[in-house]
Amino acid sequence: MRMAAGRQFVEASTPAQTANQRGRRRLLRAAVALAAAGAGTAHGYRTAALSVGFIADFEPFVMEQTGILVDLMREALRRMGRELHKLDFPRSRLNQDPLASFPGLHMFVGTPPVHQPIYHYAPIYAFDNVAASLTDRKLDIRRLEDLAGKSIVAFNQASFFLKVPFRTFHDRILRNSSSYLEVDRMESVVAMLLNRRAQVILLDRTFLRYYARKLGHPDLAGITVHELFPEKNIIYAVSRHRDLIVGVRRSLRDMEKNGWVASMLKTYL
Repeated sequence: MRMAAGRQFVEASTPAQTANQRGRRRLLRAAVALAAAGAGTAHGYRTAALSVGFIADFEPFVMEQTGILVDLMREALRRMGRELHKLDFPRSRLNQDPLASFPGLHMFVGTPPVHQPIYHYAPIYAFDNVAASLTDRKLDIRRLEDLAGKSIVAFNQASFFLKVPFRTFHDRILRNSSSYLEVDRMESVVAMLLNRRAQVILLDRTFLRYYARKLGHPDLAGITVHELFPEKNIIYAVSRHRDLIVGVRRSLRDMEKNGWVASMLKTYL
């Protein structure tokens, strides 16, 4: 998801400043769109097009007007007789409380750290984290302790999101190790495995399959997956309107049963 270019700045900007500027522009654009969407009725709820917030630039889950989460929500709303009006938010805003900040927002899709009783939640996808290595390395990895002594690249903040017991293992073994690295871009994590710059990578299975395919390894050819993380991180659709969430749940169940979800995922994975 990208914003239209704003006014040009003559002075040079650092990458961090540029990212902050893009985030502010995204937020301003979202606020203007929400004000328009909410005009006329409380929260704009009776409009046919529902405003749904997504984390910006989250390939393959959110990309421009498509992506796994966008496709799921668009089809779920279509089956409810609604249209998706997609809005992009910086990650930091969706980690807070966008429904309170933007009354015109009907739903957002994300991983809220706390479930609030004033909102309703529908699980729509799950981050299924795994370890992966190149098959020809023949690494025997069956438990966390088998990661000790290996060069590891993980997604950013893996030590937080993978939770206990990995967090405990990280603090005890990996935190001060020069062989452990966390990287922000998921494509870079997979590339470092394929380029033999890491023996093991840690990331979500969907990211692994998507970027392995993109980098020339469809169906995880030459890659071994090690199941070390049984707990999944759930992605939710969140709304203040119970009937919307009930409708999304019902649509998603039907989409699973009739094979729509499996068919959609094949286009990405």
